[in-house]
Amino acid sequence: MSTTTVTSTPNPSVFGQSVTYTATVTGITAGTPPWGDVTFVIAGGPTIGPVTLTQTGVDSGTASVTDSSLAVGSHLVTANFVNSSDPLDNSSGTTIQLVNQAATTTTVTFVPPAPVCGETVTLTAHVAAVPPGSGVPTGTVTFIISADGPTVTGTLDPSGNASVTVPALSVGTHQVAAFYNGDANFAASNSPLTPLAINPASSTTTLTTSPPRRSAVSR
Repeated sequence: MSTTTVTSTPNPSVFGQSVTYTATVTGITAGTPPWGDVTFVIAGGPTIGPVTLTQTGVDSGTASVTDSSLAVGSHLVTANFVNSSDPLDNSSGTTIQLVNQAATTTTVTFVPPAPVCGETVTLTAHVAAVPPGSGVPTGTVTFIISADGPTVTGTLDPSGNASVTVPALSVGTHQVAAFYNGDANFAASNSPLTPLAINPASSTTTLTTSPPRRSAVSR
């Protein structure tokens, strides 16, 4: 009976990272390479194959596939070999693939970039996966504004952006931080403290004059 083993690289991986699964099949007879196909069954993921075995030794062969679709967690990977010349010579091998959360980065920007007192400000956070992770994070971002500023929360859109509008802030420099709260597949992160300067509003002074009043003269 042939024997089948399966390995995965890298293991563990992070969400969105491409993983290569390789099955190695050793033939039943020394010096006689196995011939056939391998199907990979990934719990919580796809079934890939059949993939034709490639001869790599006098009595062995390999088959490999790649996949990046697994959610965070532990997944059983089974490689099933079917011998094309001997239907009774089938074998299977298993391994466990561990997928961790992908790291993220968070940045924050302002519109307008130089607001004046009395003007509302739109804060936008962008959250992105850190390679080798991939995909678009979901969930919420909490914006914290120092001094007299509010704390507000926005929801990420399909592009990984969350925007909120804050009311007029007092004149001065405020520190703004955006905290991504994470989801099942992406880890939490926060932006650096970013200064937001609120400038005084410009004012205009208008001086008007009136003609002098004529006093009444008695006769």
